[in-house]
Amino acid sequence: MKTLLRFLVVSAIALIGNTGFAETFYLYEDTVTGSDIVAEKAQVYSETPAIIKPSGAIYFAQAAYSPEEYIQLRSNYSNSGIVTTTSYGTFKKLYVEWGVAGGTETADGRTLLVYGKNTPYSSSADLYDSGTAGTMLGEIVKGTSSSLTVSDNYKYVGIRSKSGAIYANYYFQWYSPGVTLGDVDNSGIIDVTDVVLLANYVMGDTVQGINLSVANIDGNGTIDVTDVVLLAEIVMGK
Repeated sequence: MKTLLRFLVVSAIALIGNTGFAETFYLYEDTVTGSDIVAEKAQVYSETPAIIKPSGAIYFAQAAYSPEEYIQLRSNYSNSGIVTTTSYGTFKKLYVEWGVAGGTETADGRTLLVYGKNTPYSSSADLYDSGTAGTMLGEIVKGTSSSLTVSDNYKYVGIRSKSGAIYANYYFQWYSPGVTLGDVDNSGIIDVTDVVLLANYVMGDTVQGINLSVANIDGNGTIDVTDVVLLAEIVMGK
């Protein structure tokens, strides 16, 4: 592993040169799944308690739980949906893990509507009122897509079914303005020095002055070789 990692770093340095730039990428990925509403224990649509995630974002769901631990959303049942009432920063991307076959498979063509706004949602019922739903950011359609990336800046996000039952789990990606993800040496820019410093840390070397709070590039909570590779790609402008 160390040999492979050193090869990756050397290759990255050769491609990068000495040019660096500062850019903010997502810092946290919140996972909102059926396990967050497991207390419901039944296919009954009801409002869940606050779902508090490590990012600091807070979600509320009007949904049901499936035995396979997917969240059930359905547009014609009790204003079903998921909304944020407390924001981490700026919403960047939503990834959907569709339910598998066996009674909880989402039918092809079923559509998830994604909304954003800069004031907090009060409940998922807001998503069914044009005055409180916010801006339509896009759609994710089963069988066609599984993610939506947002270019505009919105602090709060809400999702609901357009029509029919949806069984899925959700991954919300956020970034915080002013946080430069990947600037592990605190120099103000992201460059080859950051790649080398992070690679040395991942390989188990003793490093000084590394800022680990901005080192988890993929936002999965673990700093590893994937973060080194992603950081090298950031510096190369990929």
